[in-house]
Amino acid sequence: NPLNRLLVELAIVKKTMGDDKLIEPMENTLKETIGLFERLLQWSKMDNKQNIYSPVKINLNDNINKIITFYLPEMQLRQISIINNSETMLVFVDPNILQTLLRNFLSNAISVVSKGGTIEIKATVIDEENVEVVFSDSGPGFPEEVLSNFHVEKSDLNSASNGLGLTLCKVLAKMSGWR
Repeated sequence: NPLNRLLVELAIVKKTMGDDKLIEPMENTLKETIGLFERLLQWSKMDNKQNIYSPVKINLNDNINKIITFYLPEMQLRQISIINNSETMLVFVDPNILQTLLRNFLSNAISVVSKGGTIEIKATVIDEENVEVVFSDSGPGFPEEVLSNFHVEKSDLNSASNGLGLTLCKVLAKMSGWR
């Protein structure tokens, strides 16, 4: 409720100022933050062994663009170029899980790319049942200790030697039947 209240107050400021270019990025960030909290509540169900996987058909490129929009103000501030070379395609996935994975991967890329660097996202159709999404950036890459331990099975979200974000992505991907 407090975040939704902020959204309403921001809409009032937007209407009063009449400057959409200044307010829209804040409004988008707040909407995505509300969505993030909703997904956090869903993740708590995972610990309670409740099934949260609910796949539907969605446009993958639209979802990638949504995540880019969420992080655009930060990338512009750091002069990071983002290139989305994804094909337009419909995929059958859980949109909350997909958004979580995309957000985590882009956030990781932004955190390691230097000012003026580049991030590229490319989604391509492999065959009838498989799609590949690749994030690449001009950052230094993962440290060897993360790469060497990433294949180790994690039984729950509490074992976060790779970082909570990557561990969560691995758990969500496995739960979804993804590699």
